[in-house]
Amino acid sequence: LVRWEHYEPRTPLSADRKSYSGPESPGNIDLEVYSSEQILLSDELLQAPFYRTLGCTLYIPPDASPPYPASLPQPADDLTPDRIGRVPLLGKWLSIVGSPGLIVHRWVIKASLTRPVGPALTCQTILPVVIAPPGAQIQSGEYGQASHAEGIVLCFWLPRLEWVEGERLTGKLLLQAAQTMDAQEIRLELHHTEQLRYPGISCEMSNTLQKTRLAGARVFSPGEKAEYPFELSIPAPGKPSLHTEHARVFWVLKGVVSRRMKRDASVQVELVVFAQPEQDQQVDTDLTALNEAA
Repeated sequence: LVRWEHYEPRTPLSADRKSYSGPESPGNIDLEVYSSEQILLSDELLQAPFYRTLGCTLYIPPDASPPYPASLPQPADDLTPDRIGRVPLLGKWLSIVGSPGLIVHRWVIKASLTRPVGPALTCQTILPVVIAPPGAQIQSGEYGQASHAEGIVLCFWLPRLEWVEGERLTGKLLLQAAQTMDAQEIRLELHHTEQLRYPGISCEMSNTLQKTRLAGARVFSPGEKAEYPFELSIPAPGKPSLHTEHARVFWVLKGVVSRRMKRDASVQVELVVFAQPEQDQQVDTDLTALNEAA
């Protein structure tokens, strides 16, 4: 059982903010992280014709990261790769259907038959893995870290921090002015960011998925409090929160108070977002193939 990781530091996608530091011409990165392994045959001569069914038990780790993105386009039948060696098949597949972004993670079941002479024979298939919300961050309360908020207290009230794509996100933006404040606009923003940290390479891409105006221009008196209820639908791009050694994907809810003649005051909180499992989730059988080197 392998977690296959594919990274494209130069992915040309439109985004609000992109940053990159590293080699001038970084290539794509493919990694295999072995999670569970079992030897089924050892030092045995296989006489032709040979047929045997071998059973095995592989364990998905309890802290398994989700597939990212949740779904990928399928190649046309006439473009399905048929000659493969190892997981780089998936890289070839992405070169056909197009990479969806900076990061692609998949769980792969791989079986290999090694021989004294010649390359190993390998077959592999993608394993659909659904990561359910663990219920670790479901407490309601006030959340958020404020920035440039001199003379103002900002925070969110949220029913929880764990959410699933497609859900209705509800809450309140809480505000208290410590001094007279001339606010031009109060708005809500939802951001999605992908980060890649690899030896010699640092890359980030951030998108604003939603922006909602909560209130227009208003002058606040010292000590005045206000709360702004909101409700928005969390988009479902199939890009859940992710945290591994080299990749991090996070969602941020941000409240902004635009002020006259001052920097915008803001508060933000990171949400833990899970992908919505598909009703008819199917195995990507197009990726099951055999090495025909023999």
